Amino acid sequence: MSIDALLTRVAEALEANTDAMHSLMKDSAGKTAAKPAAKAADKPAAKPAAKPAAKTTTKKGATSVEDLTERVTAYLKTGTKAEREERKDHVKTIIEHFGADRFTTIDPTSFDEALGFLDAYEAGEDPFGGDGAEEEDEDDTMV
Repeated sequence: MSIDALLTRVAEALEANTDAMHSLMKDSAGKTAAKPAAKAADKPAAKPAAKPAAKTTTKKGATSVEDLTERVTAYLKTGTKAEREERKDHVKTIIEHFGADRFTTIDPTSFDEALGFLDAYEAGEDPFGGDGAEEEDEDDTMV
């Protein structure tokens, strides 16, 4: 099987997983994927840069740096070249929202919220209502 065929299957599985996750989020406690965007409007746009996140989690079930890195890397590596460029801009916008220089330097207590923004972008929504385009960086420098 060619690498293109494998990547297509992975992208389809990721999309199906994302759809299922959104469905579960809607079913659990009446929450929707749009709620993280509403919370973002209540927070100030700029925060001081956070310390690098720890490699372990402090509470059971919390999102770890490894989980975060895996999700962001998968998001940046999926799709056509044009889609990947657009996804870089999405990740940059999320990073800037939290006042960090990399995704992994976002405050660990905000990991779930950051992934909520990423989920919104995956669903074709813009959680911030803007394009957030800036200069390009390599994929590896954003994680």
